[in-house]
Order: sequence, then structure tokens, then C-alpha cells
Amino acid sequence: MSKKIAVEVQKVAKSIETPGGPRSNPSGLPYGTGSLQIRGTSWWAIYRDAEGRTIQENMRTKDRNTALRMLLQKSLATAQAKVEALEKLLDEAEEATSPTEGQEPDDHRAERGSGSRPVSQNSEVREKCAGKKGGSR
Repeated sequence: MSKKIAVEVQKVAKSIETPGGPRSNPSGLPYGTGSLQIRGTSWWAIYRDAEGRTIQENMRTKDRNTALRMLLQKSLATAQAKVEALEKLLDEAEEATSPTEGQEPDDHRAERGSGSRPVSQNSEVREKCAGKKGGSR
């Protein structure tokens, strides 16, 4: 394989995302945190707020690092709001599924049946069941 082809193969291999790993973002920021654009002489941030709306905001700065810091602060606030919402949902789900104190958890299998008949350990019953297999009715 020529050196030129080997270099191209390496480029392609690097561009493929690692399964299960974080998605790559051209800006170098974690995926989903937003992005920066230069419009005229000012940097603009594009991100999603806690309610999921897309926000385009003028950062009113010519310095990319200042704009990046401001974007990250806004993205962090959004991420914290999402974590709080998820924790609230988890707490509600745990309250709904946990039995109240002093009560046994409901075992619905006893009401509906388990879906299969348990085989008795009694040898007579086993032999009786074995005799029915393949027998005529």
C-alpha cells in the first residue's frame, strides 16, 4: 500500500466515531452544549435552554475565549436544570413503585398465575405427568 493511501485510511479511521463514546463536535465542545459563530465582528452563541428552545444570543465580544466561557456557563445552567428535572422524575417513580411501610409488595404472579405450572416434587405426581406425555385422550 502506498504512503498516500495509508494516510487517507488513517484520516478515515479517525473520523469514525467510537461506538458508545461521546459524539464528536467540530467546535471541540461536548456534543449538545451549543456552538459559536462569528457574525461581523461579534461572536454569537447558539444553544438550547432548559425548556428545549433554541437560543441565538449575541455575546457582544470580539474575543472567542470570552464568548466560549459565556456559552459554557449557559450550557452548564441548562444541564443542571435537566439533572434536577431527571432527579425529580426518578424520585416520583421510586415513590410510585416502592411499597408503603408495613405492607408487603404486591405479587401479581399469584393472582394471574406464573405462566407455567410448577412440577410437584412428589414422585407419584411426576410419574402421572410423565404418563400423560404423548398419551391418547
